Amino acid sequence: MKTILIFLIVVSFSDVLILKLSESPISIENALRLVDKKSLDYLLQKGVLKEESGQIKLNFCFTPWEDVLKLREIGVKYGEALAEYLIKNFRWVDDELKRLNCLRRSKLEYVRFAAVGCYALDLKFLTILENNWGKSRKFIPYAREIRDKWEEIAKDFYWGCHSAKFGNYIFYSFGNHAGSRNAFPDLVWSGKVGKEEAEVLGRALESKKTRKF
Repeated sequence: MKTILIFLIVVSFSDVLILKLSESPISIENALRLVDKKSLDYLLQKGVLKEESGQIKLNFCFTPWEDVLKLREIGVKYGEALAEYLIKNFRWVDDELKRLNCLRRSKLEYVRFAAVGCYALDLKFLTILENNWGKSRKFIPYAREIRDKWEEIAKDFYWGCHSAKFGNYIFYSFGNHAGSRNAFPDLVWSGKVGKEEAEVLGRALESKKTRKF
């Protein structure tokens, strides 16, 4: 599934409005008391906000800093329980993974990481949630806040799976926040490679010259 990110930088013209809307929807009139019409129209156009029955609402999950800390505690508690279960049952997982051709060029622990972390817990699990909740993940706006302790909080977080299509090939990268993410998908997401360049790379990968490698 193609994922489009809308980068929302919470700056002075909208941060008060965003914080206000995180508490409850407000009228258009009240919203215009906090930002000018051009800024409000921009946030509505980009899908950051939405209007329903004359009320302005957030169109993404807003997580204040205190909730980030609470979610970290919850994530550690249940994440460790899930990890312990998986480790105890790795034997039958390993039996399946050992059938993969890529093991000739990789290590079992790396393949475990990709299969369990990326394909199972990230891609597959999000698809299951989407099917059960009926929510689309096509547009995922998010904000990034600069804080002194952000690196300390986020150093053990996983950013999940990045994907990008190059011709008929789809590449994925998956890893830790602190790691280097310079695979093809990361180049696209960071803006270092544009759509046209991605298509050129895709055609190169499909050519007979590169196929043998």
